[in-house]
Order: sequence, then C-alpha cells, then structure tokens
Amino acid sequence: MLTSHSSIVSEVTRVLVIVFGALIMAVGLNLFLEPANVFASGATGIAQIIAGFLPFSTGVLLFFN
Repeated sequence: MLTSHSSIVSEVTRVLVIVFGALIMAVGLNLFLEPANVFASGATGIAQIIAGFLPFSTGVLLFFN
C-alpha cells in the first residue's frame, strides 16, 4: 500500500524505467534483429521462430506471452 510521497515517486520511477526498457527492446528487435534474421534468446527468440510459421508478428506473440 502506498502511504508516503516517497513511495509514490519510487513506484512511478519503477514504471517509467520498465516502459523505457521495453521501448529500447522493441527498437532493438525491429531495427536490428528482425531485418538481419537474427534470433534473440528466451521468449523473444521463441516468438520470432513461431512468427516465421504463423501469420502473426513477433510483437503480437510477445504480447500474449
């Protein structure tokens, strides 16, 4: 439960860092890995492999992951 001003600022900071990291990951995936046909590791790589066989984009598959 958020009770103090500092904990609210801390939670907002955490959310902003997560969103910024997700944006950096999306840029890296779309501008570098996908055009070069390089597979990432983990869930992103699995989504890339599945996207090669199904008519869904990698982003859609990552969203439902």
